[in-house]
Amino acid sequence: ILQAGSYFQVAWIEGVLGVGWCRGVLACIVPLLTMQNFTFSRDECLNVETALKKEWLETDGCGGFACSTILDCHTRKYHSLLAAPVPGHAAGEGSPVADRTISFLSKLEPEIHVEGQVFHLSTNKYPGIYHPIGHKYIDRVSFDKHPITVWRIGDIELRRELVMVRNQATTLIRFTVTAADKPFTLLLRPLLACRDIHTVASENLELQVKTFEIVKGAHKLEPYNGLPPLYFSTAPAAAFYPGPDWWRQVEYLKERSRGYAYQEDLFCPGLYELDMQPGDDFVFRASLRPPDGSPSAQWFGEIDRRLIAASELRKTVPSAADEPFPITRSHQFLIRNADDRSSIIAGYPWFGEWGRDAMIALPGLTLCCGRRRDAFDVLATFADREKDGIIPNFLASAGDAVNSVDASLWFSWALQQYVRVTGDLDGVRERLFGAFAEIIAAFTSSSAPSASADPSIPHVTCGADGLISCGDRTTQLTWMDAAIDGVPVTPRHGMAVELNALWFNALTFYCELCERLGMTFSDHYRQLLASLPDAFQRRFWCESSQSLYDVVNDEGNDESIRPNQIFAVSMPHSPLSAAQQKAVVECVRRHLVTPYGLRTLSPRNPAYSSNYRGTPAQRDRGYHQGAVWPWLMGHYVEAELRVSDHKSQCARELRATFAPLYEKHLSSGCIGGVSELFDGDPPYDCKGCFNQAWSVAEVIRAQEMLRSCES
Repeated sequence: ILQAGSYFQVAWIEGVLGVGWCRGVLACIVPLLTMQNFTFSRDECLNVETALKKEWLETDGCGGFACSTILDCHTRKYHSLLAAPVPGHAAGEGSPVADRTISFLSKLEPEIHVEGQVFHLSTNKYPGIYHPIGHKYIDRVSFDKHPITVWRIGDIELRRELVMVRNQATTLIRFTVTAADKPFTLLLRPLLACRDIHTVASENLELQVKTFEIVKGAHKLEPYNGLPPLYFSTAPAAAFYPGPDWWRQVEYLKERSRGYAYQEDLFCPGLYELDMQPGDDFVFRASLRPPDGSPSAQWFGEIDRRLIAASELRKTVPSAADEPFPITRSHQFLIRNADDRSSIIAGYPWFGEWGRDAMIALPGLTLCCGRRRDAFDVLATFADREKDGIIPNFLASAGDAVNSVDASLWFSWALQQYVRVTGDLDGVRERLFGAFAEIIAAFTSSSAPSASADPSIPHVTCGADGLISCGDRTTQLTWMDAAIDGVPVTPRHGMAVELNALWFNALTFYCELCERLGMTFSDHYRQLLASLPDAFQRRFWCESSQSLYDVVNDEGNDESIRPNQIFAVSMPHSPLSAAQQKAVVECVRRHLVTPYGLRTLSPRNPAYSSNYRGTPAQRDRGYHQGAVWPWLMGHYVEAELRVSDHKSQCARELRATFAPLYEKHLSSGCIGGVSELFDGDPPYDCKGCFNQAWSVAEVIRAQEMLRSCES
């Protein structure tokens, strides 16, 4: 019964043994049987400096999310208990998502009234002070399938759990009295932001403060014209007392350190009040959907869905039972987008549907997790958006962005991985091959549209020797695409090493796939393939450093030691000799490897920047000039295993090298997630987006490769 987790089975036991007792036991036992969890003690939660660095994330499968710190003291403007995309709104500044994501419910402030005493359980930062300081009542915080906080005040123990309901833009927050020697009153104050996640709100007269009662225990708010209504409901029904007010100058410390506006005014429409006794539980529902049934029933339905999903994952991927969170939380990045198509969110909390990121992340998030259908559907989504040989760099309702070359090449690699794992040639022929063929044709004929301010400069040029070049000084067409005032920080126009490594692999795979599908292909492709390895080695091999040039263009050969050369070894088809492959891996190992991934530039380079911090411009300067990116370790692991003569020993050494990423980081940043990047030098602080799709995906894929070689 516990493994199945069925709501109806639970309801039957409750009828026999009693609701409060049964739910209390299940709340304690089910998580222990279903998933490894992370638990933080009272002492850890009292250390505000370190506790505020630990964050959690819940997602709803359609682009919405909830997140905060383990103290529920927001440190980012992105922290919210209900953030959801709203169709029909323009994307926020700097956000290439299809529709604007709105933070609706920022916080839910709980307090306990018992025998004339008031205990505030929340924690907030205001100018010069933390108030209230409810974290001092936290007994423990844990994570299995969702975040759980337990407060202890004398003999009262109150447990709070939070989940988002799949595909419903709904957050459920459940309070359970697991111990108490006397009744008490629970008060809840919703705090609303109702603004774009990239901004902060200020007190204003436009907000409509009235709260409408729909039925007992359910209310509707329509805070701003143009935004959908927000619905609150409770089970059992709690008394609601309107009391419109503003909570002013809440501060977000992460935003202050990032150089953004960091103070916000939040709106409180009133408070909910409910008397609680030992064994009672209470569910608060916040949603963009009107109430539909009991919030308690919805809670157990979502828990049931998660138990079944975890069971199915273990059947498909037996190793999931022994894995830390990444493999069991990988579904967080898989969504149904505004067009009701399968897609991948590049990272939480501020990235959207990026083509490059989606293709790099796809094998780890889907194929390594037994989600073959999801892999196919995501490939089909982007294949249908292919135009003139270009897979868009991000999907947007106002028009897809085409400012990349490698998104198309990573699509080819992701398709290659799909075919390798599934052997689904019929599906590929019917839905995916056409886009792949268009990519190859556009690259070989130099017919892809221009991304330059000068339309006469082709997007991609394929030379007589088969090597490709792209862009000019005004463009950033590779993954190292940071720019300040429109000027690339890391100029890589011309022949970039990873683009040509990816291109050689794509063209080789295309010819192989044509043969497997019984299709013909141009003799011109054969001629290019015949010339490419020699041309690649002549153009990119640097004898003095025994490595590859990063970029070759009319300004010369860039000898900067960067991780881009590793793809010339990790791709299924390499243009390098065996000796050159080993030399490249040795060079990368010596200059770029850290316990958290690969640096983007050798520390011996004068342009090396070890710290990713400061204003947006300062951070952009270091984005690809030394910062460590964990997603690169997946291809580094693949390259190391490829050139090793003793693969099992190599696998054990690689596991030890990246042990801090697998073990320490999973409980020190976003719980169970992997950050976008890290500082280049010890202590390698995590930075950027706190849970990045390709970081998680490549950690999963690397684990699979290591396990395969160790067994």
